[in-house]
Amino acid sequence: KYPDEKKDDKTTLEKLNAAWVLLIYDPKMKYMIFFNALFGFSVAFIHSFVSGVVVGIVLSDENSSLVGVLSSTTSAVASIMSVVLGKFSERNGNGSALVVGSVSFFMVAFMFVLKPELSSWGLGTLLITYSFQGIGRATFEGALRAEFAKFFASEKE
Repeated sequence: KYPDEKKDDKTTLEKLNAAWVLLIYDPKMKYMIFFNALFGFSVAFIHSFVSGVVVGIVLSDENSSLVGVLSSTTSAVASIMSVVLGKFSERNGNGSALVVGSVSFFMVAFMFVLKPELSSWGLGTLLITYSFQGIGRATFEGALRAEFAKFFASEKE
C-alpha cells in the first residue's frame, strides 16, 4: 500500500445503511433520486436493449461490430453538450439543464414509441437515439453533480 492512501474503515453494509438513512430522513433526497434513477434506467436500456438487440437487427450486423462506434457517439455528444449546457446553466440555472437532460433520457425510450417498427429504423435513427443519451449524460455529469454539490455543501460525507 502507498503511505498516503486513506483507509476506509466503513463496511459495505455501513455505507448502504448511511445511504438508506440519507434517503429516508433528508428531505432533499426525494428531489434528487429521480434524476439518478432516470440515468440508471436509461443507461441500462441503451446498453442492454439498444446495443444488445436493436443495433444487430437494424443494421443487419450479427457481430454487433458497430456498437462501439454508436456508443462513442454518446460520449462525443456528451462532451460537446457539456460545454453547451454549462453556458445554458449559467444563464438559466441548473434546473433548466436538468429538464433538458430528463427529456433527453425520456426520448431514448420514446423513440421506440415514435417508430415501433424496427424495419423503419436506420443508422440515422440509431445516431439520434445515442445522441439523446449523450445529452442526458452531459446533464447528469454536469448540472446534476453541481446541484448535489450545492445541496450538500456543508456535509462532510
